[in-house]
Amino acid sequence: MTPLRYRPLDTAGVHPFALVAGDDASGERFPFADRIEIGRYEPGAPMDDGRVLVEDSAVSSVHCVVVRDSEGRLLVRDCSRNGTWMDEARLIPNREQEIRPGQTLRVGPVLTFRLVGDATVPGTGTVPRPLRRGTVALPTKQQMALLVGDVRGYTTLLTSLPAAELQAAVSGVFAHLVTTIRSLGGQVKEYQGDSILAFWERRGEESPAIPACRAALALERHLKALAADRSLWPFPDKPLRMDWAVTTGQVSVHVVGADRPEELSLVGEPVVLAYRLEKKADDRIGSLLTCARTQLEAEQRFAFADVGTLSLSGFDEPVRAFRLLGELGGPAGRSATRETPAIRP
Repeated sequence: MTPLRYRPLDTAGVHPFALVAGDDASGERFPFADRIEIGRYEPGAPMDDGRVLVEDSAVSSVHCVVVRDSEGRLLVRDCSRNGTWMDEARLIPNREQEIRPGQTLRVGPVLTFRLVGDATVPGTGTVPRPLRRGTVALPTKQQMALLVGDVRGYTTLLTSLPAAELQAAVSGVFAHLVTTIRSLGGQVKEYQGDSILAFWERRGEESPAIPACRAALALERHLKALAADRSLWPFPDKPLRMDWAVTTGQVSVHVVGADRPEELSLVGEPVVLAYRLEKKADDRIGSLLTCARTQLEAEQRFAFADVGTLSLSGFDEPVRAFRLLGELGGPAGRSATRETPAIRP
């Protein structure tokens, strides 16, 4: 196992939480109260309190930090250029996300930590912000499934509703959808204005297209419930609808920021294709479209309808697309076959 070094912060012996190295309860424990940091061990560097030091060149000097906020929640922040994964979903750099006992963090290629503890124990109230030091380069290619969602007719809604009230309602709905995405193993790259971009990376032998398709169907169902909730969508005469697209393929992953990681950048044809494909979704073709590779990698689990080829902006050749109908064995999946006739635009 990768050598680890740690000296806990002095909190009068009160350490309600711990990170446990490895996949079982017998792993080395690193207790903490309000803050713990994981970083790279550098020979000769001073041993700072509250830092788990890892002898691994893939780990950044300050890789990730877990802090306890004033409400007692634990928040994890990725400060690296090689990435941190929570329950195998990549964290967005420099953006805090809640972590709960039982969830795991992965830093570097294989090193994992499981969070254990009791959130009812009061904290010490001191949570210094992390320092950022030198980092190492991020791997350039990842196989991903991308999901783009967009509010249908958003421009029209802007002309008939107060802009501030509309955006507040959309943001409230999106906050719920983001929770659904994360609960299904995805991560949200961004959601702003009227669109959401989420992604799934490959886990073991399973294609990321499978959880992405499952999430897309769940999001459609969830959206219907949210749109009917007048506390979230207070415009009964303006139905809330969204169109979706799922694409799969190789994506270049970069962390943007010279001195510190600020944002995750996803570059590649699948990203562009997702945005272009979503714009073709409508009532006639379908509100949930996928690319041919997504259909190929997920056809053993889901039912699709071939919608033929579509001309997309920025693509020299027409692109074959499919409508996602449902999981095989579900209501939509039982009533559809993979031989459904193509719907020609």
